Amino acid sequence: MQPTLTLLPRSPEQTLYCFRRVDSRFDFDWHHHREYELTWIGESHGRRFVGDAIEEYQPGELVLLGPHLPHTWASSAPAGPDAVHEAVVITFDDDWVVSFIDHCPEFRAVSSLLQAARSGVVFDPERVAALRPRIEALVDLPATDQLLELLAILQRLADDDKARQLVSDGYLQHSRSHDARAQRMLEHILNHVDQPLQQADVAARVGMTPAAFSRFFRRVTGRGFVEYVHELRVGQACRLLIETDWPVSRICFEVGFGNLANFNRVFRRLKAMPPRGFRQRFAQPAPARDAASSQSACGSPVKTR
Repeated sequence: MQPTLTLLPRSPEQTLYCFRRVDSRFDFDWHHHREYELTWIGESHGRRFVGDAIEEYQPGELVLLGPHLPHTWASSAPAGPDAVHEAVVITFDDDWVVSFIDHCPEFRAVSSLLQAARSGVVFDPERVAALRPRIEALVDLPATDQLLELLAILQRLADDDKARQLVSDGYLQHSRSHDARAQRMLEHILNHVDQPLQQADVAARVGMTPAAFSRFFRRVTGRGFVEYVHELRVGQACRLLIETDWPVSRICFEVGFGNLANFNRVFRRLKAMPPRGFRQRFAQPAPARDAASSQSACGSPVKTR
């Protein structure tokens, strides 16, 4: 299932577009757009899809998404004809933020937050509860006050040390490091992830002994070589499960796994569900109202400073 590109109704004179969404339910609408999106959930519950992260959501959650990150919220069936699902949605480009930060280094942490948002970020509930009145009031403010208040909210969120990344690195296919040797190493892995990969071969490519490479790799990525490769392959498998109708067996070999049993085992360990179950979540996006809350295994802490 390919995400739909959505053009948001914002004029050239607007820095941001802020609105309150009120519906009888939030339908599954797999889409992306060029703007950042900050979404606060009011009176709704259901299942949130962001990249390869599938989680149950509840009232009061706040999520920041980067440009062109596929996403949707799919509410569970309303309890009755008068049920209401409500959210506050704020979308904005980052050009003005970058320009502002160039002149105001006090807001540098906001720049780091926006970089983290390219993986999707869900914030600490206590931090969100404290910001709730300001987020709800944002919709009704004059345009200039909206801009100033959004900056203040982003600054508060940039200090949230309990914020959590949603989307796996494998899905995004990007490196966290700017070191030239690390970049060369990770680009080689990414470009050959669908082929047999041996740690010793990659170590030789960057001119390191296996032991030195192992330490270097863990320092750069925060995980071991095999674990990193598995995350890349499963992330790419998630994309193919979402965007194609290929059989699981084909996807297994397309992303570089040597056999189906190992693919299923690794996929289940990283995503807490089998590949077919992951695909079925997109075919049946809305959970039952009393479904037990479960989170995908891709979440990790976000460092914004």
